[in-house]
Amino acid sequence: MFEQKFLRLDGFSKEERIRMTARVSEAINQAGAWITDCHLYSNVLICINFEVPNTKLDKLAAFLQETGIN
Repeated sequence: MFEQKFLRLDGFSKEERIRMTARVSEAINQAGAWITDCHLYSNVLICINFEVPNTKLDKLAAFLQETGIN
C-alpha cells in the first residue's frame, strides 16, 4: 500500500478564462497527470483537481510555467 500525499497549487491570470483553462488542462495532460474533477465558480474562478505521480512533478511544474499562469 502507498501513502497518498496532497499538493495544492494556486495561480492567477488576466488571460481569457477559456483559453487559460485549455492551456492548464493541456499542461496537466502533457506532464503525465490526469484531471479527476473540475468546478467553475462565478465565471471568474476554476478549481481543477488532478492526480500526478510524484516522479512527474518537475515535468508538471515546467509545463505549468509555460502556460503563463502566475
